[in-house]
Amino acid sequence: MIKILADQNLYKLSDLIPKQVECDLFDPNIGLPDLNGFDALLIRSVTKIKKNRFSSLPPTLKFIGTGSSGRDHVDEELLKEHGIHFVDAKGSNANVVAEYVATALFILNEHDDKIAKSKIGIVGVGAVGEKVSELLNKLGFRTILYDPPREKWDHQFRSASLEDVLRCDILTFHVPLERDGQYATYHWLNDANLANRNFLAIINAARGGIVDEKAVMASRLKGCVQYLIFDVWENEPHFNPEFVNHCHIATPHIAGSSVQSKMNASKMLVEKLCTYFDIENRILCSTDRKLIQLENQSSSLEHILSECHPMLKYDELLKKISTSNQRHNKFAKLRTDYPFRYEYPAISIPNFYLEKFPILKKLGIKD
Repeated sequence: MIKILADQNLYKLSDLIPKQVECDLFDPNIGLPDLNGFDALLIRSVTKIKKNRFSSLPPTLKFIGTGSSGRDHVDEELLKEHGIHFVDAKGSNANVVAEYVATALFILNEHDDKIAKSKIGIVGVGAVGEKVSELLNKLGFRTILYDPPREKWDHQFRSASLEDVLRCDILTFHVPLERDGQYATYHWLNDANLANRNFLAIINAARGGIVDEKAVMASRLKGCVQYLIFDVWENEPHFNPEFVNHCHIATPHIAGSSVQSKMNASKMLVEKLCTYFDIENRILCSTDRKLIQLENQSSSLEHILSECHPMLKYDELLKKISTSNQRHNKFAKLRTDYPFRYEYPAISIPNFYLEKFPILKKLGIKD
């Protein structure tokens, strides 16, 4: 029998694991237990698999999977040295991240109608960036796509130039965190790329470290950046409270979290695990719909979106804990203790609001 160790917060994982697999769960807040005797390890981005933490890995361990799109928390060279197969859940959260970006823009637009007329530069056009572009175009925004490495391997894709993307009013980031190489993304938005430029908004729902927070904060204090929408942070979960309080919307790394995306990620991991170990697998789990009751018929679009998407509640909670000495622990609890949202196509609201605000239908909400 295959024996696996899995993060207890991987959504409904126990319901998906085949009967012929023995699964033990661990609490990532306590840390990884002894890995000896396990054939596979399933983690989230909060668990780091790095050389400085693991001088060796047990010979029984053959497979590691992460329920995230990003891979920077895992030292892939270390795994190769030990002959361990590594997989991720890339693309599982593409739709929900696109919804996060669109929702933030519409909430901002309720206070500043320049948002809707802005040109948006999408930095990184993989599975997530592609979905962001698709949704924003559907909603009437103008977008510029910037992804030089994709242009190298995808002959159908043409990336905008660096100058073109930096001329946009808004930047939104959807790249992996790469510290080295020709296409390094660490501190991509830095003093040099901010110099002599003005941005209406900067959005980071990718990885902390892609944006140099000190440089952006200095630019904002000079009046060169108006709005900051951040979901990820340098040195997370040890975030900088000063930077958090400069953000118009600040959330604790939840842009990619929904009932649907978490189920997608768990399904992906189980499917890849079963393929690797040649285990028969039949996944039957599905998700339901969520009906949201809205009583006040004079509700604003911002109010309706806030009922459907908890980003403003997260913003309130994150800023509330930013003064605490235990803020890094509370940050982690915010990510796991607050209920996952439903994506818009799985939400129902009374038709009155869909007629009053047609954009809600374009987001996929139904009556």
